[in-house]
Amino acid sequence: MNLRKSCALAAGSIFLASAGIAVTTTPAVATPAPAGQTVVSADPWPPKPSRAFRQGFRDGRKDGWREARDECLNPKRALTKMKGLWEDPESAYMRGYEEGWERGYAEGYKEFCY
Repeated sequence: MNLRKSCALAAGSIFLASAGIAVTTTPAVATPAPAGQTVVSADPWPPKPSRAFRQGFRDGRKDGWREARDECLNPKRALTKMKGLWEDPESAYMRGYEEGWERGYAEGYKEFCY
């Protein structure tokens, strides 16, 4: 037996031995849950956002996009801006505005800063 064949045999046996050890020592990860404990939602889709949320999302996306554009095109002026305070941060409009602002800012940043 030449050196090349013996090295290939040794490497193959080491690989198989390590795979066997890994298979015998790892716990079963994908065990099925008992039938009594399986929870299934009655409605798999999230509720449709309200009109106020959608309007807030649109406005926030537009403002975020504009702010990213302004920051990337004129960084000195952007440092002086502050985000305004809102009356009710829990309203649907405000939640939509915040989500839309983040998405619009990210899109504007990608467009103008890269």
